[in-house]
Amino acid sequence: MGFLFVVYLQKITNMKLDLDRKDLINLVNSTMPNMSVMYNKQIDKCGKFCDNRGWTWNEYKLKELTDIQLYHMYLNCKKSWK
Repeated sequence: MGFLFVVYLQKITNMKLDLDRKDLINLVNSTMPNMSVMYNKQIDKCGKFCDNRGWTWNEYKLKELTDIQLYHMYLNCKKSWK
């Protein structure tokens, strides 16, 4: 049996995460781009919009990207919703 810890933080100033390549691909896979960036050259190359399923990423195309490119793609998708 595990324990549930609830911590309330008023402000997080710095956080360091140790992400491997699989983590970065999972971050991108869990983020759908807003329509405003769907046709960005990099994003459009790695995924497509399907009416019945929404946005789908091409796993093989994502694996071709560098870690930096994956991270920037994640940030672009995330920021597109703000």
